[in-house]
Amino acid sequence: MNFLLLQIRAAGLKLDGEEKVSDILKYNQAKVGIFQLISEKNLQIGERIPPERELVERFDLSLITLRRAMHELEQEKIIRRVPRQGTFLNRPIRKVPVLGTILYIRIYKEEYGERFSADGLRPQVETVMKEHHFNVIYRNAMRPDLELAKMAASCTGIFVSGWLDDEWLAVLQSLGRPLVVIGDNPYSEKLPTVTFDFAEAAELLYDELLRRGCDTIGFINGGDTYVPAKWMYVGFQAAAKRAGRRVPPESVIWSSQTRIADDISGFLAKNPDLDGLLVECGELDALLAALWHTDYPRKLKIAAIVESRDMVRPLLLLPDAIVAQFEKNMVPAAADMMLSLLKSGRKPASLRLHAFVTTPKKAHENFIAEYRNSLSNPKYKNS
Repeated sequence: MNFLLLQIRAAGLKLDGEEKVSDILKYNQAKVGIFQLISEKNLQIGERIPPERELVERFDLSLITLRRAMHELEQEKIIRRVPRQGTFLNRPIRKVPVLGTILYIRIYKEEYGERFSADGLRPQVETVMKEHHFNVIYRNAMRPDLELAKMAASCTGIFVSGWLDDEWLAVLQSLGRPLVVIGDNPYSEKLPTVTFDFAEAAELLYDELLRRGCDTIGFINGGDTYVPAKWMYVGFQAAAKRAGRRVPPESVIWSSQTRIADDISGFLAKNPDLDGLLVECGELDALLAALWHTDYPRKLKIAAIVESRDMVRPLLLLPDAIVAQFEKNMVPAAADMMLSLLKSGRKPASLRLHAFVTTPKKAHENFIAEYRNSLSNPKYKNS
């Protein structure tokens, strides 16, 4: 056991003996439900709130849980209970109660220059969880420490993204908090994870390149420590094997991060006969730059896996390009997994979101529509 785990144990940060998170969530959800009911019915001060039996059926909660929530609302003087008459709204609602606080940990690697780079998932996590009445605390970290462990122990649940390793796994498991990982990682069989099915996406793109007449297909992949890149390679090999084709080692390049532009130029020079090329999107800018500065044949068809609008934009310049996009956004799916975990207390199975093949233009339109829907369709607005 490492020193940090000993510190966590000595600090008593594990949840042993504490009230279950699922129980806390249930009566807080009952309070939120009552608030929403008051808003929907536009109840005024002095008007009667529906009886307990009706509320139990409406919110699918036990009578004990509902009564606890009603007791708290009475203590807060939001409602007034009159024996044999009912429960009445006592004062206007100004703020919907918060169900809890979620800690979102983004694990970065210093060598990749990620410490100060923007985290595209952060605003999504904050927006989606706010819709579900949770606050979000954000922490950007390279290594776990006692301060972060104390922060996690005081939260309702934990989201994690980034470079998980054995040390992080041991620390996160020691805290006993509900945990969901957003994005691929080496521990998806141990930790509830929501990620994209990168292997499926690579298979679909390889098949589509074959369908479009490509005979010699190469692959520019991410780094060999990047988990999604490993899955892409699995899918690339599976599709080639199914088509009865061999994958020569020289037809695949793994990103070296520091020399990727030179590596890609060398890769293209060594493979002049490529007519199809699958590329991991992190290497797309370097590929386009290399193509721009060489006389590589314009017959080359580019295929890429895209996760965001920013990723697909460069491909709009390539009329014959194809992309694999995913049917759902990871963050809402991770939020649903977290809510299910908090309610039931049962560890859910990890989820891989399916891919489909489309054009860069259509993928760009899909991302814009998704963004607009997120702005125009909030689930609830505080009064």
